[in-house]
Amino acid sequence: MRQIIELVWKIIRALPLSLLVLWIHPKSFLVKVGWYESFRKNRPIDKNGAPIPWFTYPTLYFLDNKLDGIFRLFEYGSGYSTLWFSRKVKEVVSVENDAIWKESLSKSLTSNVELVYKKNPEDFINEIKNRGQFDIVVIDGIERVKCCFACLDNLNPDGIIIWDDSEREDFKEAWLYLNSLGFREITFSGLKPALFIISQTSILYRQHNILGI
Repeated sequence: MRQIIELVWKIIRALPLSLLVLWIHPKSFLVKVGWYESFRKNRPIDKNGAPIPWFTYPTLYFLDNKLDGIFRLFEYGSGYSTLWFSRKVKEVVSVENDAIWKESLSKSLTSNVELVYKKNPEDFINEIKNRGQFDIVVIDGIERVKCCFACLDNLNPDGIIIWDDSEREDFKEAWLYLNSLGFREITFSGLKPALFIISQTSILYRQHNILGI
């Protein structure tokens, strides 16, 4: 029987059917994390259809049990991540530069989320300065390097930065500056919901931080 099973799998791997197995096998990674459903619907959702951030899956696994209902979070660029974070932290303030997307997302927000529309890039970058101190800053919108520089005075000493698409070379200037301030980094590479290319999401933190890393 074992030889028959091995032969069947050998045939499957040799044929285009192998891709189908990756999508439908009940123990497939793509099925268990909801990647197939995300790919089919072209939006970041888990296997049950609930919204998740467009971060790499290892990042989501890491953060899932570490976020706390006492944290304040500021987000540059709103999205499905806004909905996910609203279930994980005490308060979310998100700034968005796309008016149409802002109106669409607003229909799904809970009472612990404030979504602010700022069309002008400078206003978008500096919105955090009007909002007090935060435990987490998510950088995932426009002008990310400038957003990084702008957010530091409003990031608590033990706060963290979550930076998506961190593999991009044009972010290097900000990363070097953060390193000079004593920030460390942990980078999670892998697939993102609905996408099939390798990407990176990074967490930047100082020695004493809210995640205990």
